[in-house]
Amino acid sequence: MRQIFLDTETTGLDPNQGHRVIEIAAVEMNNRQLTSNHFHTYLNPSREIDLAAQEVHGITLEFLKDKPFFKDIASELLDFLKDSEVKVASVSTAFPSGNSSLEVKIQETKEAIFNGADEIDMVISRGKFHSGEYNYVFDEIATIKENCGDKARLKVILETGELGDYDHIRLASEIAIKAGADFIKTSTGKIKPAATLSITLVMLEAIKDHYYSTGKMVGMKPAGGISNSKLALQYLVMVKETLGNFFILKVILARLSHNFFLLFFKYL
Repeated sequence: MRQIFLDTETTGLDPNQGHRVIEIAAVEMNNRQLTSNHFHTYLNPSREIDLAAQEVHGITLEFLKDKPFFKDIASELLDFLKDSEVKVASVSTAFPSGNSSLEVKIQETKEAIFNGADEIDMVISRGKFHSGEYNYVFDEIATIKENCGDKARLKVILETGELGDYDHIRLASEIAIKAGADFIKTSTGKIKPAATLSITLVMLEAIKDHYYSTGKMVGMKPAGGISNSKLALQYLVMVKETLGNFFILKVILARLSHNFFLLFFKYL
């Protein structure tokens, strides 16, 4: 089976405001094995980049001014995607704040899955967490997982930059894992600090302990601030040293599957 895992960066969050894709990166897998075939390009958006978006991805208009327009690479991209299965991930549950009612979060999740999402990114209710309402946080995650059913995987974003200390990050990791998360993720990318090696280690240790006690593997996605290959390798070494080679592919897949393919086409 040929699968494409795709990621994008944009000039802003809302396509209805005319925001556009400025970077596309995709890799190919055949029968669950990464190949050397890949696609990567930057794009000239012919518009300004929101400051908040630029703070996340670090891409400037000055850098993009001599890059191609989408129409110049569209044929090449479609050829790369041809005869492949493209996995679709979608944010849900009032991303990135997480501040809405459970009913709204359920409806967002159902709509995303109805529209083809294979993976749901939810954000925990940090206000409830800081209030000590841990059962509420657990139940909310479990409810979203129940609505995902067997149609979509669930990635739970902890927003570790708002959790305060390592003890709370460990606790949030355990709650998310036990409530049914298929992956846990550090950040939305909107809060600093985002991913750090020390925070990631705390989350990996929670995953390891859960695996030893239940035999169930849970994925991990460090997000935000991993801006070069040397730093990415440090994260992979940490996974290997903490969890072993068996988990390495799980982490790579979690990183590569973060694509909003339906949303991506709205930006073009």
